[in-house]
Amino acid sequence: MHKNVTYSIESLTEEAMDEAAREIAAVVDRLNATGRVRISITSGTTQDSLRVGNHSISPRELQLLQRLMVGDSNKVIAHKIGITEATVKVHLKSLLRKIGATNRTQAAIWAMNNGVEKAAA
Repeated sequence: MHKNVTYSIESLTEEAMDEAAREIAAVVDRLNATGRVRISITSGTTQDSLRVGNHSISPRELQLLQRLMVGDSNKVIAHKIGITEATVKVHLKSLLRKIGATNRTQAAIWAMNNGVEKAAA
């Protein structure tokens, strides 16, 4: 059964937009649960977040995951994405907590198992 739904943001009330977002998130969760597809949603606001598996992570945390997957150190990550090494450590700590990993190797394995694409070397 296929259902095509189109939403025009301009015509929706805030309540209707919330309902549409819940419906879209439910569909994405069902699709991701099949294991055949991995879909992420961004909101387009300054508080963007991505769904990876059952976890909501920031775009910066996704960048960290991608760099961890190719084996980059905190110093290399900081240089490549233009932040300080201390900021990398803050983001990494938050990311590890969110995904239930205790170290960067576990985080990289989690990313691979959840469809995160590796960063270009």
